[in-house]
Amino acid sequence: MCTPYAWIATLAGVYGLAWIVAESKLSFPFRREVASAFGADSLFLALLECPVCQSFWYALIAGFFFLGLGFWLAMGFALVAVCSSAVLWRVTREGQ
Repeated sequence: MCTPYAWIATLAGVYGLAWIVAESKLSFPFRREVASAFGADSLFLALLECPVCQSFWYALIAGFFFLGLGFWLAMGFALVAVCSSAVLWRVTREGQ
C-alpha cells in the first residue's frame, strides 16, 4: 500500500496536469484547434476545458497504474480527486 504522501503527491499531479490541459496557455493552440474542428459549443471542447472533469480520468489511471490500487479503490481515489480538484479550481479561480 502506498504512503499518504504518495496519494497527496498524486492528487497534486492530477490537478496540475488537468489545469495545464484545461486552462494553461501551453495548451491554448490545441484547444483552439479542437474548437475549430468540433465547434465552440461542442461537448468535447467543454470536457477538454474542465479541469475537474479531466481529474476523474487522470486519477483513475494514476490510481490503477501508478499507485497500484484495484479498480474499485482507484474509482474511489478518482472521486476524491474530483472533490479536491473542485476545491483547488475554486481557490485558484478566485484570484483572477
